[in-house]
Amino acid sequence: MCEEHNITDIDGLKVYTLIFFNTICSQSKNAIYENTVLNFKVKTHRFKCSFSQLKSKGFKAIKDLEEEKKDEEEIESDIDFSSLQLKTQMPILDFNIKEIKAKSPSPYTESTFIAMMETYGIGRPSTYTSVFETLKNKNYITLEGKNRKITPTALGKNIVDFFLNDSQTQWIAISKVDDSFTKKLEEMLDVIIKDGKSAYLDLMQNIQKRLGTEISNLYRNNSNNNASVTKKK
Repeated sequence: MCEEHNITDIDGLKVYTLIFFNTICSQSKNAIYENTVLNFKVKTHRFKCSFSQLKSKGFKAIKDLEEEKKDEEEIESDIDFSSLQLKTQMPILDFNIKEIKAKSPSPYTESTFIAMMETYGIGRPSTYTSVFETLKNKNYITLEGKNRKITPTALGKNIVDFFLNDSQTQWIAISKVDDSFTKKLEEMLDVIIKDGKSAYLDLMQNIQKRLGTEISNLYRNNSNNNASVTKKK
């Protein structure tokens, strides 16, 4: 088949083979696994063991032809746990303690940042790019390295810390509050556009009330600060 398409160089052959096998696999059946979780209790401590047994290879049968190797899940599927019953007592033959260090999450890139916004319900596809550009223009974030990893600036960190530590304010997009104001607002706008269940005036009155409260708090705090400075003088 490769000869018919005049593919002779090694790199081209590898790319063609990859595309060919993935195309065939995408039209094949899913692989079916049986997942089992075993919970053990040793005195006051509880342990959990989980494993998967491959029941039907599906597209993996084609992958085996390409890779000619088994993955760990398939090797583990040879172990038979069918004899285990609920509340079965088993002797401890041996054990070892292993320290596992969790890898810290990778910094966001532009693509993963937009995916995060979509997950949290922040913004809409038409506004994702503009939000990202706003953060850059206001010097809240910078892009570093070849992969353009997003790094928060000192200004950006200070702003986030302010909102997270201010229990009176919930105007930040991602906060300690599960359903943030930004997400709720966008959901209400979607409802208005869709079927008008949430009246426009009710929405604006709610925003005006919240905004008025925040402005009053800012004026009050500013007045208190000015009074303190005057007394010191």
